[in-house]
Order: sequence, then structure tokens, then C-alpha cells
Amino acid sequence: MIHNLYHLPTPPQENHRTRLKDKLRQGPADILTDFELVELMLYQVHNGFDVRPLAKALLERFGGLNHLLKASPEELGEVPGISRSLIFYLEITQALFERLMKNNRKKGHPQTLNSSKVIYHYLQTNKHFSTPNRLHVLYLYSDQTLAFHDYENLSDQGDYTITANELIKRGLIKTTTRIILVTHITSVFNFPAASQLEFTKTVKEIGAAFSIKIDDHILWDQKGMHSLKELAFYFD
Repeated sequence: MIHNLYHLPTPPQENHRTRLKDKLRQGPADILTDFELVELMLYQVHNGFDVRPLAKALLERFGGLNHLLKASPEELGEVPGISRSLIFYLEITQALFERLMKNNRKKGHPQTLNSSKVIYHYLQTNKHFSTPNRLHVLYLYSDQTLAFHDYENLSDQGDYTITANELIKRGLIKTTTRIILVTHITSVFNFPAASQLEFTKTVKEIGAAFSIKIDDHILWDQKGMHSLKELAFYFD
């Protein structure tokens, strides 16, 4: 459902907007907060209105800029005060970001996933991981650069629908030697669940027989991301 834009009275904000624009131009961009960046974005679509309530509502709903820029049109439409033009503007922004990432990979900039921090950033900024209730498998080469990404939907009960044997087989076909598992659900994990630990252990044991190492298993729920490796489950 798309709500009508609230035509809020605009207080004298031109000086504030000018300061934000100057701050962005003078750079670097990371000196701007997520809220300030969303404000600037909203100004481009709804110039002349007080956009601060809408900026606050968007960030509260999606928990940050990364999740906002990955939100589907349906999810965006649930936020009171948003307009169709803003939803379309966000879709364009998403498409540009995806194209930039794709072009960087084509130009010889392979994604290296060699730490939890890098992995978390990659998952949060890649639209392909925004759909929950899936097991994602990142297949890596020996230098920890990404070879390809695969996924399987979880069952209605949250069980894995792919066997460890099939998972390892796909890695062998593409001559990869490392994998990262990512289990993404909509609810909160009964952490750590026995099924996730058992699946991790089985993948690790079968992979070891074929010289494929599991680098980590990330459990991603409403509270955030949790690394089994950092929690010392089944990892060297």
C-alpha cells in the first residue's frame, strides 16, 4: 500500500539544507550521518517540504542506510508519508549501486572475503542477500576471492533443503576450495540451534575429505549477524 505524502509545513530550513550540501561537496562523504544523507536524498524528490519526519521514519523502519537501500518497493510502501516518486528514486539508486558493483568485478576487482567485518559489509550491501529464509553459500578460491554465490530456500520449518554432499559437489565442479555459509531468517534464532550446528559440522567433515574448507557460518536474524567461527564452533 502506498500512502499519500504528508504535505508538512516547511519551517525556515534553507540554511540547514545549504550546510548539508556544502558538507557533502567538501567531503569526504563519510562525515555525513545516515540521517543527513537520507535528508539530502529526500530533498531532491520533495524539495519545499520538511523531510525530517520521513527521514526518521525510514531509518527507524529499516534500521540504517544499508537496509533502506535494499528495501523492496512493497516494504517502502508501508512507511507512512512516502510517495511513489521517492520509491522509484530509491529503485534507481539501488540499480546504480548494483551496476557499479558489477562493473568493478568485471574490471578485475574480485571480492575478497577474508574477515568477518568484510563478510558482514558484503552481505549488508548486496541486494541478493536481502530476501530472508534462505541458506546462502559463498564459494571461494584459495586466496579467499569470491568465485560464485548460490542459495537454497529454507523449508517452512526453517530446515535446510540441500544436503551437505550436494553443497560440496557444487564447489568441486567449479574448482573452489573454500566456502562460507549464511543462514538468513526473519525471526530470531534460538541461538545456536542444534540443526545449524549439526549442518555446519557435516559440511565441514565432508568438505575436509575433498580439500574444501568452510571458513565460517554466519547466522543472520532480526538482531544482526552472528559468526559461528568467532564463537568457536567447529572451526580451527
